[in-house]
Amino acid sequence: MILAEDATEGYHDEGKFPNLLILEEALARLASTILVFAESPGSIGELGAFAAVDIIRDKTVAVIDRHHEVRPSFIKDGPLASLRALTGEHVYYYDLLNDEEPPHLMLAYLNDHFSDLAEALKHREASLDKTQIFDPKQPKHIMLLLSDLAHLFRAVTKTELENLCGHFGCEFTAHQIDQYLFVLRKLSLIQYFEYGGTPWYTSDRDFMEYVGSNDKSIDATRMGVRISRYLAGADSKKAKAFRSHQRTSISSRVKV
Repeated sequence: MILAEDATEGYHDEGKFPNLLILEEALARLASTILVFAESPGSIGELGAFAAVDIIRDKTVAVIDRHHEVRPSFIKDGPLASLRALTGEHVYYYDLLNDEEPPHLMLAYLNDHFSDLAEALKHREASLDKTQIFDPKQPKHIMLLLSDLAHLFRAVTKTELENLCGHFGCEFTAHQIDQYLFVLRKLSLIQYFEYGGTPWYTSDRDFMEYVGSNDKSIDATRMGVRISRYLAGADSKKAKAFRSHQRTSISSRVKV
């Protein structure tokens, strides 16, 4: 689970996306569920924006105060109606507002009343189709491939990632790959580091199942080992960059 505030932090500074909604759409491509607690004007506005974008709407689950279930309003007859028209449960009503507390969700209330929501989300996650045929035109698949290639090749430059993706039939602009890499970094699906004056990317996640020309699966772990051995002899700078990053990562994890 990733909070939207963490995933969108710093997007202004890097200038990869013209506005927050475009970034949210890119993030949604890699999300299985987008949970919105619509308990404030800002989050209700966010819900309205999400309900208007196909790829975000289909993954959105809204938690909202019960009075929106019966009281005529744009929220009820607009965003919520759009979500309710989808297959499955996308809207959950609760008594979020009361006279004693300000209009926001309290941790105690979450613990007492949202166990059914947690179970529903677990069921939703379990029912999702997690296997898809790779489509080089789908941004989601391209991003997962980028992460996978960074994992296989241990340490790669952006140019190398572009060239490797080209072998899989992927086409994208320089601006698009910058956006993809930004999203992957925010979701911790790829890591960026510098070594020897060169920017590198690596990843500890793998998503793809590779199939050879004989339609037999290729052992990705064995392929990664072979690539590592090759790089150790053929590209010492790349191998040193990866080892340096490993040492830095281990040091940061054990630091007290």
